[in-house]
Amino acid sequence: MISTLIILLSDTDSATVSAAWEALSRVVGSVPKEVLPSYIKLVCDAVCTSRDKERRKKKGGPIVIPGLCLPKALQPSLPIYLQGLISGSAKLREHVAQGLGELIEVTSVKALKEFVIPVTGYKPPLSNACRTTQVRSSAALALGKLSALSTRVDPLVGDLLSNLQTSEGGVCEAILVALKGIVKHAGKSVSGPIKTRVFDLLQELIYNDDDQIRNSSSKILGIILEYLEDDQISELLDKLPENASSPTWTTRHGSLLTISSMLRHIPTVISASPSFTVVTDCLKNSLTDEKRYDPPPSYPYLKIPGLNAPIPLVASFGYHPGGWGKWLGSRKIRCNWATKSVGVSDERQGSDSKSVVELTNGSSGKVDGRKEYEAT
Repeated sequence: MISTLIILLSDTDSATVSAAWEALSRVVGSVPKEVLPSYIKLVCDAVCTSRDKERRKKKGGPIVIPGLCLPKALQPSLPIYLQGLISGSAKLREHVAQGLGELIEVTSVKALKEFVIPVTGYKPPLSNACRTTQVRSSAALALGKLSALSTRVDPLVGDLLSNLQTSEGGVCEAILVALKGIVKHAGKSVSGPIKTRVFDLLQELIYNDDDQIRNSSSKILGIILEYLEDDQISELLDKLPENASSPTWTTRHGSLLTISSMLRHIPTVISASPSFTVVTDCLKNSLTDEKRYDPPPSYPYLKIPGLNAPIPLVASFGYHPGGWGKWLGSRKIRCNWATKSVGVSDERQGSDSKSVVELTNGSSGKVDGRKEYEAT
């Protein structure tokens, strides 16, 4: 019966939708709390079915179930989810996290506003208790969306920052997704001291060894700078170009990702900055990075024409249309890719990870493809 009533929430007749919502409230209200978690899978499947029915009616745009646009729309179903979070097993909480994220996506913003506080119990799925990356990501996205409806986001952001400092891997990535949503949707509501905490922590994370953490941190940093003071932006701009020429690839990569994010979110501020010329020079220099360094350690057998493999026979070096850029000649190019070897010192990593590539020039003015690899 519960499943049928939830599906009727997407009916085309408004009277049927209202009647189904009323009946759902009465049915769920008659079920003992300790029994509610047993209905999680049934409710999640019914919400997905109702969503799919609504999607077939539309030709694009956001999908919102009509019955979840009514006043107190979540009152019948929300207790089932929350009880699952409170008393359910680890596997059941994963189902709740994913299902609650789907429920929030198909509920109108107006209807969500009444339930922001109880739904902030959604934070536990960001932890290691949820082993599935997809579930943690769903939880994080929903938490970010809900933050836009809250009048007080400082406690939530502060909690996320504290967890971010003690987490790693997938949990850290999920927290960053949630933090990005909060900064994006409710950045104006975050107080100055909390913004500064976010700014300081992200300045460290943009150089993290994990690619995803580095990427997410740089994006959030670009967004939060929209709400920070000019002196903080100038402070960061002074550091990034210098770090973009670091011998450590993760440092270079993080710096360039952050510059890219800043140019996307605060282009006017960057162009008016005294550091604008330095930033543009930094970007120009970074364009040759792949030609100065070997392929990354994750792809040791990757062949890049003009770097460690010959260019096509019909091609030639140069900056003319169809040209392959600057020829490297017979110069030896030292690779300084950062490695992630476990239990190896920085000095040992540096010496073990370096290699040399030599490309020689053929008689026709093209590269003949001969290459030598020497361990240093």
